[in-house]
Amino acid sequence: MKYRIRITQILTAVLLLAAKPYSWELFRVGVAVALLGELLRGWSAGNIKKDKTLAVTGPYVMLRNPLYLGSALMAFGFTITCINPSYPFRTTALVLAVILGFAWVYRAQVDAEEKHLEEIFGEQYREYKKSVESFDPDFSKFGEAVKTCDFSFAQYFKNREHVTVLGFLSVAVFIALRIHYGI
Repeated sequence: MKYRIRITQILTAVLLLAAKPYSWELFRVGVAVALLGELLRGWSAGNIKKDKTLAVTGPYVMLRNPLYLGSALMAFGFTITCINPSYPFRTTALVLAVILGFAWVYRAQVDAEEKHLEEIFGEQYREYKKSVESFDPDFSKFGEAVKTCDFSFAQYFKNREHVTVLGFLSVAVFIALRIHYGI
């Protein structure tokens, strides 16, 4: 499902070029939300060994798709930075495009991934799926998530999360420059 990455890049470019960000307050709030998403993604990427073992430690104790929830928080956060009440139609269209685009792309990705994981891990995955929600984190399991965390920077880099960090920084700087220069 590599198209997910391309579609996300296209949606990000559309958001960045069509938006009229103007507020440092919204920028701070939005970047904080996006940063929370990146931290969740980083924690997840350092724990998951794709197709080798079923990820059930660290953030995967609380939810099945922490990488995608992190991506959603990043998208939502950067959308917040671009809200501008002087352009209500444009802002509404951008918010809807991000929400609908994200839902469409990631729903298909999750469905395909769950089928794939069930083929690889069988009953182990079916049991995990019964006890852990897809996108609704169970924060009562946070302590267990921290205790079972098997974070590895080698795995983090193998999963190429550093590329997402560079994207995060690039988007934040681009929006900050647009606000600063009023463009």
